[in-house]
This record gives sequence, C-alpha cells and structure tokens, in this order.
Amino acid sequence: MSRSRSIDLHQSAVSGSLESEKDHRHRGESWPGRDSWPGGASVWACSPSWSVWPRASICSQPRTSTTISFIRGPTNWARSCFIWAISSPGARRCKSFKDAKVVSRNGASIVDSMAKEIEMMMDLKVSAVRRIMDTAENTALSHQNDMADKMFSYYSAKEMLEPGDPVPPIPTPAPDMDKDIGEPLIYVQPKVVVLEPRPEFHNTPVNFSVSSVHVPVNVFDRAPDVIKAIQWSENLDQIFRDNYKNDPTLSWQFFGSSTGFMRQFPASKWRKDVPVDLYDCRLRSWYMEAATSPKDIVILMDGSGSMLGQRLDIAKHVVNTILDTLGTNDFVNIFTFDKEVSPVVGCFEETLIQANLGNIRELKEGIESFKPKSIANYTAALTKAFELLEDTKLSSRGAQCNQAIMIIGDGAPENNREVFELHNWRDPPYKPVRVFTYLIGKEVANWDDIRWMACENQGYYVHLSDTAEVREMVLNYIPVMARPLVLGRHDHPVIWSQVYADIEDTKLSDYLWDINQCEYQKADVLEYWQVHDRMLEPNEMHRRKYRRMKETWNQPVDSNVYQFMTTVSMPIYDRRENANITEEVLINEALWELQTRETKIANILGVAGTDVPINEIKKLLSPFTLGVNGYAFIVTNNGYVLFHPDFRPIFQGYILKPSYNSVDMIEVELLDDDRPARDFNPVLMTIRDSIINQSTGSKWMLVKNHFDEMKRVARIKRQYYWTAIKKTPFTLVISYPEQYGVSHMDIRADQEIHRISIKGTNLRSVFSGKRWKIHPDWLYCKHSNRTFKTPEIELLYFLERMSEPGWRWPGSRSAMPPEHAAAMFSNNSSTGRYPSINEKESYYCDRQLMQALVFDARVTAGFSNTTSFNSKDDKGTSASSPIAVLMGLLPR
Repeated sequence: MSRSRSIDLHQSAVSGSLESEKDHRHRGESWPGRDSWPGGASVWACSPSWSVWPRASICSQPRTSTTISFIRGPTNWARSCFIWAISSPGARRCKSFKDAKVVSRNGASIVDSMAKEIEMMMDLKVSAVRRIMDTAENTALSHQNDMADKMFSYYSAKEMLEPGDPVPPIPTPAPDMDKDIGEPLIYVQPKVVVLEPRPEFHNTPVNFSVSSVHVPVNVFDRAPDVIKAIQWSENLDQIFRDNYKNDPTLSWQFFGSSTGFMRQFPASKWRKDVPVDLYDCRLRSWYMEAATSPKDIVILMDGSGSMLGQRLDIAKHVVNTILDTLGTNDFVNIFTFDKEVSPVVGCFEETLIQANLGNIRELKEGIESFKPKSIANYTAALTKAFELLEDTKLSSRGAQCNQAIMIIGDGAPENNREVFELHNWRDPPYKPVRVFTYLIGKEVANWDDIRWMACENQGYYVHLSDTAEVREMVLNYIPVMARPLVLGRHDHPVIWSQVYADIEDTKLSDYLWDINQCEYQKADVLEYWQVHDRMLEPNEMHRRKYRRMKETWNQPVDSNVYQFMTTVSMPIYDRRENANITEEVLINEALWELQTRETKIANILGVAGTDVPINEIKKLLSPFTLGVNGYAFIVTNNGYVLFHPDFRPIFQGYILKPSYNSVDMIEVELLDDDRPARDFNPVLMTIRDSIINQSTGSKWMLVKNHFDEMKRVARIKRQYYWTAIKKTPFTLVISYPEQYGVSHMDIRADQEIHRISIKGTNLRSVFSGKRWKIHPDWLYCKHSNRTFKTPEIELLYFLERMSEPGWRWPGSRSAMPPEHAAAMFSNNSSTGRYPSINEKESYYCDRQLMQALVFDARVTAGFSNTTSFNSKDDKGTSASSPIAVLMGLLPR
C-alpha cells in the first residue's frame, strides 16, 4: 500500500517510535481495525490474562516456524495483547486449507445484501406502527360519545407503585381554594404493577401486560379532553402485546396524544434522576415530523418600546417554544422589527436556514440578546417575510411544502390588508402562506387587527398573558398545520427520525456543561491554595492545559450513559368529518357568549411510533464480510450520519454535544487533499449528493483515518459503495481499504457443520473447555424469546440445536410482517390460512459466519492442548506469568 503512512499528532503524549501500517504488515502483524476484528470468524482461545488467537491463513509459513505478534486490542474487554501462534500442531492442519483460495470482495453485492436485511427489519417495525395507528383511529371513533371519567385510574409512569412500595398519603385541598380559578382537588389511588428488569430494554424494569402513561408537568391529566383520550387509548394495550408477540425484537411502542400525554409499552417507571422532567412528546422530532409536513417558517418579533419587562420574557419564551417544535426537515429565520427589519443572527439575513440543533442554538442565543427600541413597522416586516418565502419557493430552496409567518407582538396599529392582497391573496381561494399571531400582555389594545391577520390567512390567534401558558398555547399551531394531511384521510406518511438520545433533552447539555466548568474553576482555586504563584509558571500552565486537552480527546463512540436510536412514526387522524364545537362569540364590544355549533373538522389525534436502537441496526451489517478496517455507515436524506465509526456525540463521557445529531457525512469522511477546513472537495460533495438522492454507486478516494485515540493518522486509499434502503430516507454506505481490503481468503467452509454432523460428532465438542471467546458484538445466532447470560452460552445452545434432527437455517434475520406473510401464503395455498405466530422462526443464525466459526474452532482445537499453558484452566488452577505463557508456545 504505497500511500499508507502514520503521522504523529501529539508527540508529547506518545513515547517511543511511531510505526506505519506497512511496517506492521511486513512483520506479519494485523493493522488494528475500527469495528471489525481481523481474520476468520473471531473465535479465541483464551487464558485469564492472555488470548491465544490461531489464524486460519498461516499455512504458507514453514512447519517449524513460530511467529508471535502483539496486536492492539480494539475493545476494552480485550486490553491484553493478542498472541498469534504458529506451531507444529497448527502447521499439521494445513491440509484443512488445501481448497482455500483468494477471491475478490464484491462491494456492490455486499452493500446490496446488507441494505435488504435492514429494509426487511425496518418493514417489520413499520408494520407494527401501522397496526397501532389503525387500531387507534378505529378505537377513537367507536368511543367518540363516551363521557370523560375524571376518577378514571390508569398506570401513571410517574406515580404507579410496585408491590411493597409505601402508599403516599392522600393530599388535602387548600381550604380557601377559589372555585372560579380551579376545580376541587381530584385524587386517585396510584395503581400497583409488577416490574421485572429485561436486558433487551437495557435492564429497565418493565411489565409486558400493560402500558404506562407519561403526562408532562404542564398538562392537567384530569382535564376532560386529556382523561377521555387516556381512557380510550387503554384499548391499545392488546395491539401492543400482539405486536411484541409477532416481533420480539421490538423496542418501546408508544402513542403520543395531541393532548400531551404519551402511552408507552411495555409499562415502566419514568426516570427521576434528572433535575426536572422536561419531556413532552409533542416536542420530540418523531412527533413533530409525523404530525406536520415539512415547512418554511418566518418568525416576526415586535421590537417596539412597549415590548419590555414581562412582555419581552413571554415573547422570548414563545419564540423558543416555536423553535423547539422544528426539525431538520424544516427551515426557519427570525426577524425583529421596529422602524427597520433585522435578523437576530446577522449571517442568516437573506435566507431560511435548516432547523438543525446547531442553527436553532444560534437563533436562541440571538433572541436572548434582543432589546426593544422604537415604533414597530408591521408593513415592512410582513413584506420582508412574504418576499423571503416567495424567493425561497421560486429558487427551489427550503422545505418546498408548507409555509407560515408567525407574528409575536402586543398589538398591531392596522390590519395591513394591502400586503396580504399583494402577496397571499393573488389566486383566491388559495392562500399559500398561513399566518399565526401571538398577542402578548394582559391589557392590550388593537387586538382585533392582529386577530384578523390570523383568521383571514388560515392561521390561528392566541392571547398570552403569562409564561405558564406559553407551551400549550404555542402548540395549538400544530393541528392547524396538520389539516392538509388529515383531509387526505387515507394517506399516512411513514416518518423516520434522525438519530437521537432516547428521552434526553438537549437543554440538559448546557446545564451539565455549566457544572463541568464550575468543577474546573473549583479545581483551579484548590490548586492555587496549594502551589500559589507557581500555578502561573509555564510548566504548570502547560501541564494543566495538556491534562484538560487529554480529557477533551476522550470522546467515546459508544457509551452506556445514552441510548441512541431512530424512531419510525405515523400520524393518527380523527376519522370524524363533523363535530360539535363550543366557542366564545363576541355579541357586542363588552359581551362574550358561549355557543355550540356543528362544523367540519380535520383533527389529528396524535402519533404512533416505535424505537429502533442504533445498535440493533449495526448487528445487521455483517462486519466480518468487510474485513480489516472495513466499516459501514448510514446517511439520512439531509446528509447527516445515522451512525458512523467516527460519530462521537458525547463530550467527556457524559455530556451530549449541542449539535450531536446533525453531523454531516463530509465532516467524518476526511479526504487527503490538504484543503483548508470547511473547503470540501468537489468529488466528496458529488458523492454526498448521490447518497442523499438515494442513488447506487461506487467511488475510491484518498482519505485520512485517525486511530490510537487521535494520536496518529493513516493516509489511505479507500473504496466506497452505497445504495438506498428502500422505503426509508436512509442510504447505506460501506468502505474498505484498497489493495489489502479488496480480497479475502475463501476457505470453503460452507458445509462444515453438515460434515461434522454426519460423522456423528456433537458440535459442542469442538468448543470444549472455557478458554475461548467469540466476538461480543457480532451476530452469530440470536433467539427472539430467550436471553442468555453470555454470548458463549447462547452459542453453545444453538450448537446443540444444530446437532439435532430437523435443524433449519432461517432465511433472514427479520421475520416477514404478518400482512406480507398472509398475502404470500394466500397466493400459494387454497386453504386461505397463513402461518400463526407460534409457527414462525423465533431465532436467527448467520449461516456463513457460523460455518466459518465452526471451521476455525475445529482447525485450532489443538492449539491450547499442545502448548504448556499453566494458566487458570477449567479446574480452577492458578495462572502463571505471561512469560511462562510465551515460553509454552515455543516448539519442542
């Protein structure tokens, strides 16, 4: 490999000489990979502190030679040196490789096979969500005339008890409660549920018989519309259970209601280790993107002198809440207006920007520094907003779907009818831009004009006088934006979210960062008390700087602190076309009256969804087919990585980075072209466009790969292949190095298990003793309904089953969705019956990997028996020193 060399990045942190990949390969060592381990099927014969790894590709060595290499371990559990031993017993097994040959790796075939496996798995999740959606719509329709029972008891995720938990005392209402302000206190005894930890839910205690309900702090669970929705949605428990029975690999299933609560299956308690419960399902990306179509939004904030004090605080809260409802498929900008119209972020002046976490953060910081000045010019602000939206649409930028203007102010001097006629009413009755208005303040004038703007432009008008009501009032715009979807009735778009960290709120990142900085300041003060002025000496300053830089480099790719996932979701519509509504009607200037009337409706009931953990997707990638230093990653329709070997969303092990889920693929695939930062190579941009457009293609590039905790870099030529994962917004990409990555050893192990079985040998005998391990992250065999203490125990279970008559290799990692199986069976059978759930395969085994694993284990079975290990064996004898282990490998 002519262009492979290593570069010292931090010489002060590295002792000794730096060796290149070429040097390692010259001595027969394997260059450390990213996600996959080199060679064979990754079976290891292990002593307690050392691992002996026999390689299947060593037969070309002389029979009497012994080669020992020390290879850096890729995972924490294998920190010891790995020993590659070639001794006489291993050489005598060279006849096992007489049919071996070197074959080329077909990247196009590999990426296509992986994409089909992921597609089938994702189809199964979509099928489960579709059944939840259909059941929810039918259930809501059949219970439309039910009365709300304010004493209804349900499993509250925050309040439900486990057996043995103390029952909280019954609270008493305040004696001076004003009935005009609120109703008498309603208390319902918490329900008791039995919870058991399950490893597939990260050892969270759960119950598979019922679902639990999470209600945000800003939602009153006994309000009539909320408790009625909680009542009828309890009927979803049966479909939740059926879905899990159909597909035991399902993660959390849930129904997020437009009233604010979320019903989750299986039932579990809500975590209480955060300072405050900020979770509201209506502000999560999976809900927002399913409930509304992609949208372009211009926010106009009144900058007149009257917008001071509490009004300014409420207005900023409104803007921040609107920004929280946007996702990466939306585009937005914020302008403040007094005599002039100005963007809150200067560099966003003439465009709409994508609503990713990084841009939203900039907008929020910009609005915090805003201060009102003089008289507000509504005409100039509306004209600016309409012109920007028109230009965005004509230039094919932005979301190219819904458009809206949101006005936040304490009253408008006129209704600006001329502006609307010029820009929004040119083609009646079509009005391309909706207008939403938020009137701020308790005592306001000119409310009728700002209300007219919203009502005459298919929008929504809200009057806000307190920060406590901001979130609920702002969220009223969602059903309005969802009306075009609901009117379609039968069109339920399938939405896949970008990667996110389960229930975590990004606001906690700032909180944790502040704590981190306070700890640094505290450490500096304590150190100053110890060393005083020596703290300012160059050596001390350099030592402190280096220590903190080293902490910064510690950015783990995988962490147990957060569970990263994507979510598939669908909107749930109210199937009623007409309903009675009660509203306040202005009789005269001083009298409002409640009136009930029947009207046409198009309401959204909520969103159904299920999580797909990123680790579950990674298991479908068959890393052993990619070889050493090969890897795979997925890119979304926005160019962001769903996962990638160099995707590091966590800072210092526990702080989520502010823009952790909007990492573009061009930021992690670094070309070796010596261009300055942010000046991306046109070739890379062309590949990115092809991937985003879900084309199929391939290309080689010269790239830089870092390793050894970012202390060294390899400059290498890599081959890339990509193809779309059908019916999703994702594209799968694989990559492996040129030259040594394009070929692999084919050892003809496709019938190894069958050959051993017909000889009458039990497959478990090949894996005798306990001094062996398998790759902990690779998917060899997986049982859907059973869990095992270790991967090795699970492997032995399947080896036993393979030795029994009637063993069948499953055709795919994922089962077929029930409706697909029914259609297929009805086409091939006259009985009209299709296989029941119990008849489906409840396990999966990777045939190619298992055959190679058994082959490697059989060939290397004699290594541990013919070496003089005095380590701790099956009988529990004590281990010897590593030197004694090495001496035992030498030929006699």
